Amino acid sequence: MNYQNNCIYSSRLSPSKAADQYALWIDQLLTSFTDPERIEWQPTENYLQWNALFVTFTFDKRKICRRQSALNDSSGAIGWKSGNNIDLYNKDDLSAEFFNIDRLYKKVCRAVLGRNYSKHREEQPLLIAAADVNGTRYWKSAGQIQNLHVHSIWVFKKGQIEKARDKLEQVKASEREDEFDFDQVHIADVGRFEEQGHPSTVSSYTAKFLGFNAINPRIGIDLAIYPIHRMTGPNAVPVQL
Repeated sequence: MNYQNNCIYSSRLSPSKAADQYALWIDQLLTSFTDPERIEWQPTENYLQWNALFVTFTFDKRKICRRQSALNDSSGAIGWKSGNNIDLYNKDDLSAEFFNIDRLYKKVCRAVLGRNYSKHREEQPLLIAAADVNGTRYWKSAGQIQNLHVHSIWVFKKGQIEKARDKLEQVKASEREDEFDFDQVHIADVGRFEEQGHPSTVSSYTAKFLGFNAINPRIGIDLAIYPIHRMTGPNAVPVQL
């Protein structure tokens, strides 16, 4: 699928309405990914119940500051070797939080598809990861940025979810200081997916900060999508061509 950056909201929208537009767009991504995978008579909700996870990441403040400092001090590209795959990023592409998400996605892909996962792009899972902060459920306008965390929806091809869940559980239990900067990793199943013309619960929860950040940008990187495209900036929202 080919995508380009485009703004999905009008300046006349409230933050909550803008968040709804993001959520509807996320729902479209979920259905586009699952439609070729599910049996014709199988509801999207049923496919997601068996093949999707909702994972929330909070970050250790000490570790994330150290990571951001390392990213800021780096020059040129940053390399991360995973087996025979070497991924290079420009240091300005990723915040410390999304640097962790990027590395984790590649580890999950390797667990599911093997060390040459980069050669099997069509089999890679869909990941939609969005930033959130404390209090957005009750905000009327943008409030204080506290406890930046990431909500993510992972959707897998059939037969992949158990290996992926095992890898996420390993990361959750890991005590290695240098591996990731997570404080907590909460893994849950996707229970419901409404298809009645309004945003689903899972997408609405994922997107609730995006509307505020679109109207009044507070952080530079708030969204990432894999394997389709890595997103940067509060208004960097792709639409299918």
